[in-house]
Amino acid sequence: MSAIPAEFSSLIQMFRPDGVGQVSVIDSAELPTPAGRLLAHNGDMTSRLEALHCEGICLHVVNSVVEANGRYLREVVLRKASNSFAVEYGVIEIVLASFDARLREEIEQGKVPLGGILNRERLNYFSQPQCFFSVFPNSWMQESFGVRAGVELYGRCNILKRGDGVLLARIVEVLPSLVPNQTSPSAVNGAGCR
Repeated sequence: MSAIPAEFSSLIQMFRPDGVGQVSVIDSAELPTPAGRLLAHNGDMTSRLEALHCEGICLHVVNSVVEANGRYLREVVLRKASNSFAVEYGVIEIVLASFDARLREEIEQGKVPLGGILNRERLNYFSQPQCFFSVFPNSWMQESFGVRAGVELYGRCNILKRGDGVLLARIVEVLPSLVPNQTSPSAVNGAGCR
């Protein structure tokens, strides 16, 4: 397989018609350390990123759309709470009908990452990674993560389900370079943590 599954690539295309760069699907065994530890698991990314960076992670919603069919689509950047440094780019489709009214409202407010809400509420859920990929980022992604051209980044396409199998979300997640070659903290639309 040389391209990510259509249901995930269409999520990216909704917000980034030109995509995020040159993407190649890879096996989980091809993920380098520490990207493999962050991506090849059945949990959420928020808690993994908080453990890696030893601090809280905050959510910046770049774009969002609530569709009439109950899908909430958003493009996000997760950032370190201390300095607004980008630690993940994501596009997510959340099935609002899978949550009660209180949680739907909080999700749509876009202040807390979905993984943070799921963990705080102690909801029974699991992840099903669908594929892993490498990407040579385009100029938008380079600027967002503060990386130079030619730096290979890694990500995954993931599905979150409740313990009873009900779909919660589809997610495309891309990590910044995890080696010290970043040029500057990112500034997507000039926004930081709030």
